[in-house]
Amino acid sequence: MEALVNFELLSPSIYPNIPLCGSGSVTNIGFSVGSCVKYCFIPVSIPMGELTKMTYIKIPCGDACCRTTFEVCKNTNGILTISQTWTQGTNNCTGQPAQAPCPITSVGETVCVPNCQEI
Repeated sequence: MEALVNFELLSPSIYPNIPLCGSGSVTNIGFSVGSCVKYCFIPVSIPMGELTKMTYIKIPCGDACCRTTFEVCKNTNGILTISQTWTQGTNNCTGQPAQAPCPITSVGETVCVPNCQEI
């Protein structure tokens, strides 16, 4: 989403129309997703019994409506200010069962959260 927003904002048809920060206006770019995920945390290497690296995988676990919104304005020097927010809509990920268990090598997991939520 971020790469797409950055690409679109530099378009000659969009950039000149982005309002100045503090003018009371912003350009909004929004994305909606409809999935929930559970994160599973997995050790990558364990030399001499100490945990040195972790990675994670996402497992689908239900449906929800969440929206990621990018609010954009530009400073007087032309530099863009981008703020990102997310909101969850009508459905809820809480209590949704995962489609699969975390791998046996997992050392932790989250509850089911909207896919647009960052950890």
